[in-house]
Amino acid sequence: MAKAKKLPSGNYRVQYLIDGKRYSFTAETAALAEYAALQHKLERKRAKSSTTKTLGAAIDDYIDLKSNILSPSTIAGYRQIQRNAFPLLIDLPLSKITEKLIQKQINDSAGRLSAKTVRNHYGLLIAVLKNEGMTAPNIALKPKEKIQYNIPSPEDIPKIMEAVRDKGQLEIFILMVLTMGLRPSEAVAVKWDNYDGEKMLIKGSKVKDADRNYIYKERNKTYHSTRLLDVPEILRSKLDNMERQSEFILTKTQTAFYNAFQLVLSKNGLPHYRVYDLRHAYASVMLSLGVPDKYAMERMGHSTPNMLKTVYQHTFKNKQDDISKQINSFFDEKAGK
Repeated sequence: MAKAKKLPSGNYRVQYLIDGKRYSFTAETAALAEYAALQHKLERKRAKSSTTKTLGAAIDDYIDLKSNILSPSTIAGYRQIQRNAFPLLIDLPLSKITEKLIQKQINDSAGRLSAKTVRNHYGLLIAVLKNEGMTAPNIALKPKEKIQYNIPSPEDIPKIMEAVRDKGQLEIFILMVLTMGLRPSEAVAVKWDNYDGEKMLIKGSKVKDADRNYIYKERNKTYHSTRLLDVPEILRSKLDNMERQSEFILTKTQTAFYNAFQLVLSKNGLPHYRVYDLRHAYASVMLSLGVPDKYAMERMGHSTPNMLKTVYQHTFKNKQDDISKQINSFFDEKAGK
């Protein structure tokens, strides 16, 4: 880039040629003039590259730009979206991707996928386009759907605990999630060094990387996810009699535990529950017991009460029935019935 030259007026000017055309930038200081020229040159380069750069390449650039900021699981999710979400757009040059084409892609996806999934796809697309200096299109999206949570009932909780009894590492894994509220990725990442016989330091997780392999991540999902929890006696007794096979308490993957859990549920005639549903059950138990949000948040590793308010306050069905009866009785009495 050419250096700024001082003009008789006291201002500074930078001039340079591109494709035989001269461009001139003037500012009060040499640094400002050179910065303006550099910005112009970069914008032209970006505009020129957008005529040939495909959406797939643009996604690559976006991920590379944030490779040290995004978590491995987030990158893995982006790569999955890149592979599957944009068949109509992925190989097109950015210059040929119109609002109409994006709407067609979103519409096609909406016919097969949930509203949340489509919004996740669109969110990445918008971030990538903005990263390339393009304007975000005005696209109609599928309306948000109300999420239904399948939380184990108070009657099913002891049945689940009995079903996994003496099942080795599977029992430990299930109890960590059900009786301590750990995320499954946190449970498989707990090290023996972080358990002192009474308390357990929840720090780190095991997540899938871009190649779909599990890796250990030292940092938790958020700052608040690192927490020290009392271990219930039912779990302590199992841990204290457990053979130490590695630095981690559990040596199997989330996938292996999930498959084993589904088999146990099926053999015992229990409903289908995801492992994560057990974490929901833990939170719901706290709420039904009247545990203040502040303490519930700390135990769950949440930074705000939003998840408690919007997700976990799906209280148990019998509790809802009791509350309904109390409300109805109140108004019936007031009405003199």
